[in-house]
Formats: sequence, structure tokens, C-alpha cells
Amino acid sequence: MVVAAAARRAAISCDHLLGEDEVVVKALGPLLRGIPGYLGAAILGDGRIALIVEPSFLVRPSATARLRPDSEAVAIATSEHRPPKLLVVEDSLTVRELQRSILEAAGYRVETACDGREGLDHLLGDDEIELVLTDVEMPHMSGFELTEAIRASDAHASTPVVILTSLADDSFRQRGLEAGADAYMMKREFGQEALLDTVARLVG
Repeated sequence: MVVAAAARRAAISCDHLLGEDEVVVKALGPLLRGIPGYLGAAILGDGRIALIVEPSFLVRPSATARLRPDSEAVAIATSEHRPPKLLVVEDSLTVRELQRSILEAAGYRVETACDGREGLDHLLGDDEIELVLTDVEMPHMSGFELTEAIRASDAHASTPVVILTSLADDSFRQRGLEAGADAYMMKREFGQEALLDTVARLVG
């Protein structure tokens, strides 16, 4: 494949040419912004996320060596910029998948659970989870109970917890904060930017 950019051309070897598509390119966000060679990312029709390579980067001298999969520099950069893994606990499939897609599009790794008990089991079995996003009204274990269980765990007591719920009364907010939540957000005021800003503030 011949790539032309910035008045330069380069021949690029690739395994397969899959075709062409029009996509909306989204910024990688602060976690991955420092990795060179990428314009951003796009969500494909089947839900997968594709990184978009910057053409002008490919035509720079030694750029291909810096992007080679077996390059030591790339391996080091990948390990240093491994995105945080988050846990979404939500009994509504629609809301759960919406939150997953928003967080994955922002570059996070995401695990999901459909109730508080399953969420706690996920957390206790995975030391990589850095933040829990939970609903309140769920079967088996509520979000308040899940938050209290996390705070009572020696291994995960400091894990940030964000409650995202339809319970807007101040008494519920106070209950969530007393349980140990780091943030309490209402679904009726839910905004993608506000969610991502809150997550970024808590996990860096």
C-alpha cells in the first residue's frame, strides 16, 4: 500500500486490505494521547474499536520501525500506557452496554456485571479493576451494599466507586456518600462528558 502525506510517499506492507469505510474519528483522550502515530479511534459497525493511524507519521524517517509490533519501544510504550480497567455494574442491559461503549470509546478496558453480587465477585477476582461504576436499584445486592462491601474489603477499600442512579433525592445521595462512594451522579442528568470527566479525575 502506498501512503502519501506531507509531500512524501511511503510503501507500507500489510497482511490484508479489508476495504474502505467512512468513520467518525474520536480523540484517544488523555490516557493514550502521548502515543505517537495515531489520529484517534473509531467505533466500527460491529462495535469493535479501531485505532486510526496518522498518514503523515508513516512517511517520516524510521516511523515504520517505531510502529513495528515486535519493536521494543512499542512494547514498552504499550505497557506504560495500558489503560485502566473499569467495572460497570448495572442490571439494565441497555444502560450497561451504553456505559460500556462510552468508556471503551474513551480508551478504557471495561468489565460488566448485572447486579451487585456479581459485581463484587468480579472485583474480588480481578486485581486490575481500578474503578467501579454502579447503579443502586439492583437484585441480590444494591449499589449501596456493594459500595459498603468494597470499603470493607482490605484489598479493594481504596478502589474509587461512582454511583450512577435514577434516585435523585438528597437523602439517597447522602446514603451513597456515607456508604463510601467517591461520586454520585443522576441518570436524568447523565452526560457522556460529565461521566468521562469524573472517571478521569478518579483514575487519572
